[in-house]
Amino acid sequence: MGTPTTWFASVFFFWVLIIESSLSEGCLKQEKDVLLYMKGRFSDMEPYAYPDLSRLQKWEPYINWVDGTDCCQWKGVRCNAITGRVATLTLLDQNYIYDQPSHFNFSDFLVFEDLKALYIDGIDCCVEDAGIQRRKLRNLEVLELDFESNGACKIEHCFSAISSLKSLRLNVATKATLTGKSFQASWKKISSKLRNLEHLYLSLPYLPNEILPSMKKLTSLRTLNLAGNGLDNKFNFSDLASKFTNLEVLDLGFNHFNETEEIFSSLSVLSSLKSLTLRGCELTSISYTSLSQLHSLKFLDVLSPLGLNISFPTISPQGTKFSSSLKTLYFNPKNVDANILRSLKAFPSLTMLEISESNFDENVTAGDFAELRNLEHLVLDACFNLQNEFFKSIGALTSLKTLSVNSDIQGFLPEADWSNLKELQELNISYNEFEGPLPSSFVNMTSLQKLDFSGGNQFSGNPAYNLASLTSLEYLDFTGNLFQIPASFSFFANHSYLKFVYGNGSNIIPEPHPSSQTWVPRFQLQELVLPATTQKSIIPFPNFLLSQTELTIVDITGWKLTGEFPNWLLVNNTKMIDFSLGNNFFTSHVKFPSHAIPNIQRIDVSENVISGQILGNNVSSIFPKLNILNMSGNTISGSLPYEFVLMKSLVGLDLSDNDLSGEISSNIPTSSLIRLLKLSKNKFTGKVTSLLALKNLAYLCLDRNFFSGEIPSSLFSDTPLLSYVDLSNNNFVGKLPRLAFNSSMLNEVSMYNNHLEGNIPNEFGRELYALDLSGNNFTGPVPSFKHSVLSVIFLSDNRLTTLPRRMFGDNNDVVILDLSNNEISGTIEDIISIIGVLNILILKVA
Repeated sequence: MGTPTTWFASVFFFWVLIIESSLSEGCLKQEKDVLLYMKGRFSDMEPYAYPDLSRLQKWEPYINWVDGTDCCQWKGVRCNAITGRVATLTLLDQNYIYDQPSHFNFSDFLVFEDLKALYIDGIDCCVEDAGIQRRKLRNLEVLELDFESNGACKIEHCFSAISSLKSLRLNVATKATLTGKSFQASWKKISSKLRNLEHLYLSLPYLPNEILPSMKKLTSLRTLNLAGNGLDNKFNFSDLASKFTNLEVLDLGFNHFNETEEIFSSLSVLSSLKSLTLRGCELTSISYTSLSQLHSLKFLDVLSPLGLNISFPTISPQGTKFSSSLKTLYFNPKNVDANILRSLKAFPSLTMLEISESNFDENVTAGDFAELRNLEHLVLDACFNLQNEFFKSIGALTSLKTLSVNSDIQGFLPEADWSNLKELQELNISYNEFEGPLPSSFVNMTSLQKLDFSGGNQFSGNPAYNLASLTSLEYLDFTGNLFQIPASFSFFANHSYLKFVYGNGSNIIPEPHPSSQTWVPRFQLQELVLPATTQKSIIPFPNFLLSQTELTIVDITGWKLTGEFPNWLLVNNTKMIDFSLGNNFFTSHVKFPSHAIPNIQRIDVSENVISGQILGNNVSSIFPKLNILNMSGNTISGSLPYEFVLMKSLVGLDLSDNDLSGEISSNIPTSSLIRLLKLSKNKFTGKVTSLLALKNLAYLCLDRNFFSGEIPSSLFSDTPLLSYVDLSNNNFVGKLPRLAFNSSMLNEVSMYNNHLEGNIPNEFGRELYALDLSGNNFTGPVPSFKHSVLSVIFLSDNRLTTLPRRMFGDNNDVVILDLSNNEISGTIEDIISIIGVLNILILKVA
């Protein structure tokens, strides 16, 4: 169920949803020109030219803003289907893209005559334009501004062209220097232009308690959200209540209020108030007397970080029931016992109840909620001392549609009348510590659509009997449990709605009834994420997958499935995004589809018995958005194909532990997005100069090959994100550049068993903690590590001759130091005396 903030958001974006339902087929030239002008303000930043991934994500929406295309189809732009004019415009994180203050002149937007909704994120300032007063954005109804303003900037300039707003969200970042007083002065000018405003969300690091008088002209307000603004008990609630008589939704959460009675008494005059949020305030108590003053209230959230002392009347069956319209209640009594729960009868209309972070009496059971006859949604998350016996009387809550109990409950899930829960649609008992098999009575919840066992539970056994009866299931998550799952999925034979199955960590078993292996499912899965283990040496391939055509994610890693590689699984599922079949026994060649799989981002077929050539023709066009390709641990042969050069979206490539050979110079992936390249344990030869094009490389593994030549100095100097390098067990020669290990991001370097020579560089990056240069021909002194943070150092089997006067600093973190099999002479007392945490020191091998 939604919180008031969620409710407000849905209202806030109501107009946007109407607009987005109508997409334009055309685009007016004058509006497109202005959009391109806006993009041009930061066009000097080439896409993907920077290593900062978050910056790339901010830029990404504007990549398709290209002249010659329909601007109504651009990201962040929606058009009116009738007029073809821009109706909704979203400009994301302007401050971050520009990397400098972003000043907006709202006269730029006047060309958008049909603009109804405008969202700008990361704005610093609005430029004053005297001429703008003569024209208005007359149709603009929804405005959202995320400000990072400084005190010298006047927010009111953002509203010069606005006269018809119905919804305003104004957020000022915590790092902004705009003060509460300066905002209040601006707000007086702004509010005079907002007489039609119905929904207002204000968020500042500090909002003055005296802000209300400046809002007196907003008489049409129905929603007011002042959450998280640093307001306290000096805030005039009576003034708020007298000014906003039409108010229906009020969110004052995460402020510093603690006088409950005064708040409720002051707000009692708001006869239309339906939703009140005080979540995160410093309330310590709440009484029925205070609540009863809000006659129209349907939604109340008083979750307090301090816990609440509750004063609700305990009503005898013969007592008078209190009349209340309250339907949704979020609260957290310090202590919950049967009396507290019985007192909730004071709210006979209650359909949604959340109690969180409360200490429960160990004798409380589900039956204690039974007198809430209309209760449909019950949430008991992050509570203390709830016992597994709580569920014994769960069958009494026959009206429940949603039940969530995530409270570290231990033991077995008890037998109960689970089948009485005919209305239950969602059951979440994740983040508990249940163990053992599901009870035999956990069956026949025929309306159950979503079931979640994940997060800390250790259920075991074969749940097929239980799950077979839950025929309305759409979503099933048993991640982290120890279930034994028959690979055939035949226990789902009567399910028609199943779409999502997650079960990382389960144990896959063969179908106990071989005749069930050939069943045909009624459902179409969308996501099957079930990486698992098996105690069997091989498992037959589950035939139910033959009929699946809607899959977007498949992960059946570790099932030990046999047979030829299931090429048809990709052919049949053109919506595939993530395809993981690692650690099985699939054989033969990988034959990718002849048609495009346009959205696939990851393919992992590692640790199988796949042979043949690595890729066919046109793979780059078949998988245009492929980010990750992992084919490691197979017997693939041949050379790198040219197709890798054409794969411009590739971020990670792992071809390690195969039989690949030849030079990589002409066919190495050239995608500027490449972060990981792993070609370990193959038979590659030649030089590695082609790697210099990979400017954003972070992980490079070329170990156990036959590469030769010198290691290019620019491999380190031109790759600022490089953090892990393994060039060991090759035939590299020559000297290392002086600044080879000085990169600020470098964590681990391994170059052992090559033919490198000369002095070891003595400048080390501030993040480098592991260095292995053993098995080379380095000469001269052992470098000084006194300015490094290295903890693991292997320099054995070289020709090093002397020790530095001071090898380590006073606060070194060295754990392993290996100097064996060198030509070092001299004293080592100064080394040992300052290595306080050294675990292993190797100086000589006899």
